[in-house]
Amino acid sequence: MHSFPTFLRPLTRGKRFTTGLIAVCALAALPAHAQLVAFPGAEGFGRFATGGRGGQVVEVTNLNDAGAGSFRDAFNQFPGQPLTIVFRVGGIIELKTALRPSRSNVTIAGQTAPGDGICLKRSTFKLFGNNIIVRYIRSRPGDVQGSNSPAVYGMNMENCKNFIVDHCSLSWAIEEVGTFYDNKFSTVQWSIFSESLNSSFNGKGDHGYAGVWGGQYSSYHHNLIAHHHSRTIRFNGSRAHDTTAIVDYRNNVIYNWGNNNAAYGNEVEINGGSGQLNLVNNYYKAGPATPASRAKLIFDNTNAYDAANPNKPFATVYANGNYVNNYPAVTADNWNGGIVARYYPAAALPQFKQNAPTPGLAPITTQSAEDAYLAVLANAGASLPKRDVVDARIVNETRTGTATGSSPEGSTTYGLNQGIIDTQEAVGGWPVYNTGTAPTDTDHDGMPDTWELNNGLNPNDPTDRNTLSSTGYTMVETYLNSLVPTVILGNRQQSEKLGVHIYPNPTQKSLTITHPTFKEKASITLYTFEGRQVATMAAQAGTTSTQLTLPTLAAGHYLVRITSGQETLTTTFVKQ
Repeated sequence: MHSFPTFLRPLTRGKRFTTGLIAVCALAALPAHAQLVAFPGAEGFGRFATGGRGGQVVEVTNLNDAGAGSFRDAFNQFPGQPLTIVFRVGGIIELKTALRPSRSNVTIAGQTAPGDGICLKRSTFKLFGNNIIVRYIRSRPGDVQGSNSPAVYGMNMENCKNFIVDHCSLSWAIEEVGTFYDNKFSTVQWSIFSESLNSSFNGKGDHGYAGVWGGQYSSYHHNLIAHHHSRTIRFNGSRAHDTTAIVDYRNNVIYNWGNNNAAYGNEVEINGGSGQLNLVNNYYKAGPATPASRAKLIFDNTNAYDAANPNKPFATVYANGNYVNNYPAVTADNWNGGIVARYYPAAALPQFKQNAPTPGLAPITTQSAEDAYLAVLANAGASLPKRDVVDARIVNETRTGTATGSSPEGSTTYGLNQGIIDTQEAVGGWPVYNTGTAPTDTDHDGMPDTWELNNGLNPNDPTDRNTLSSTGYTMVETYLNSLVPTVILGNRQQSEKLGVHIYPNPTQKSLTITHPTFKEKASITLYTFEGRQVATMAAQAGTTSTQLTLPTLAAGHYLVRITSGQETLTTTFVKQ
C-alpha cells in the first residue's frame, strides 16, 4: 500500500542521544517484560491503549454516509468485541448527521486508506467509550449546513478512558476543532488543529475556537495549533468530572492566536479538586492576527484566588523551557511577562507558581522548543498517505509567519490575510482527494495478500491476524505499524554537551563537524527533515572533526546522524 525508502528499516537502539527526527520502520523488538504501548511511538498517559487488539477487523469499502461498507456502519459490527477499522477507499466522507459511536476497544487505522487518505466533512465526529486508538484521520466539517448548523466539532472525546489520538488533522469547525476533557489517561499527539470558523453559524457568536483540553492524567505533545480567534488552548482545569486535572502540555507549536492569549483557563471548581498544568518546551509564534499586546502571553490563569477563603482549592502551573518568538526575556524566564497571574496577589503567587513539574508524569521524549518546532512542522497531522494541501499550507504559513485566510472585507475583528476565517471557502474549501486502489486482501483480515505471504501467513486464513509476532503485537497490528515511520526524537543540546558541534551554521558550501574521539570508525549520515537520506560518509577512528562539502545540497534544514558502535549522536544544520 505504502512504500518507503530502504533506509526506513529497524535501527539498533543504542544510547538515546538523538535529536531532530529519523523516520524508521516501527518493528523493533520490545523487551518481553515491557508493557506494550498502543503502537511504536505512542507516549504519554494514553500510551497503553490496546484499541481493537485481538479482535475483529472491519473494512470501510465506500464513502457513503451510512449503510453496508460505510465508516458509520463499521462501528455497528461485532458488538461487544474489540474492533479494528481499516479503509479500502480514500476520499471525503460527508456525514449527513453527527457520527457519535459509543464503542470501546476500537482502533481506527486511517493510515490504511489508499489514494490521498480519509477526510470527514459536514458534521461532528464524537467518540464515546474506553480504550480507543485513532490514527491518521482528517475531520474538516465546514459550514455546509448553513444556518441549520448545530454545534459542529471536528473531533470531540469526553467521558472516555485510556485513549490516544495520533497524527490527525482537524479544522473548519463551527464550535471547536478538537476538544478533549472529562477523560482519564489520554494522549493527543502529532496532530494539527487549524482554522476554526469564527463568525460563522454558531448561535453563541464568534466561535473561532481551537478547543478545550484537559482530563485527569492527560498528555498533549508535538501538536500544531494555528489560526484561531480564541481557546488556543482553553485548559479545562478541575471542572465537571476532571477532579484531579493533571495536564502535561509539551513540545507543541502555537501560531497566530487572535485577540485572546495563546492559552487560558485551568480553573478549580470542584471541592477537593486540583488543576495541575505543566507547560514545557512549547514554541509560541505570534502571527498576523495576534495583537502586539498579546504576543508574549502564553498563559492567562483565570482561576481566582479567594483571599477570604485561602484554603479554597487553587490551580498550579509549572512553566519552563517555552520559546516565545521575538521575546528573548520571556523565553529565558517564562514568568517574566509570559504567564498572567492577575487573580493572585503577590503573597499567594508561590502557591500558584510551581518550581518543578507534577510528579509522576507519563514519559514523553522531550525536545527543546526549537527542535520541537522543526519536528512538528515536518511530521504533524494526517501525513499518510501524504499531507493534503490544507495541512501543507498551514505548515508553510507557520514556518514563514504568514496567513492566507481572511474574514470578509469590512470585518470589525479581523481583516484580510490575518488567518482567522469565517468559512472554509476563504481558503478554497475541500481539495479533491484521490480514492486510490487498496491492495488485494483475499481473507479481509486487514493484511494484504502479498504482505501475508512475505511474513509466513496464509492469505486465506483471516484468523492469523491475531497471531502474536515476536514484538508482542498481533500480526495485523504489526502490518498497521509497518505503514507508519516512527519518529525518534531527542535533544540537540545533549549531543552538544557531548562535544558535537557544526560550524559554520548556517553554511553555503562546506562545514566542519566536531565530535568525540571514536574508538572505531563512525558513519555520518545526512537526512532531510522529511526523513530522506541524502548523503553518507565515514569519520575515521581517533579523529575529533570531519569536514563535509555540500555543493549539490539544496537549501533547507538537515539532520546529521553520527553512529559509532552502539552510540548515536545527532545534530542539525541549515544549508543556505
